[in-house]
Amino acid sequence: MEEILLTVEFDTDEIQSFAEANFGRELTKVELDEIKMSWYLDEDVCWSRTQLLASAIKMAIKSSDIELAKS
Repeated sequence: MEEILLTVEFDTDEIQSFAEANFGRELTKVELDEIKMSWYLDEDVCWSRTQLLASAIKMAIKSSDIELAKS
C-alpha cells in the first residue's frame, strides 16, 4: 500500500511566539526538547491528529464531488 505523509511543521520562532502570546513566556530548551520528543503521547495531540485526518478526507471528498459535478 502506498504511504501518504501529512506533515505539520513549526519552527522555533513560531513556537516561542505562540508560547509567549498564549502562556506568558517563551519555552526553555528543556521544554522545547520535550515537544520534540513526547508530543505524540498527549491525548489532545492525538485527537487533533485525528481531526486533521478527518478534515483532509472531507476536503478531498468535497473536491472530488465538485469535479464530478463539472463532468
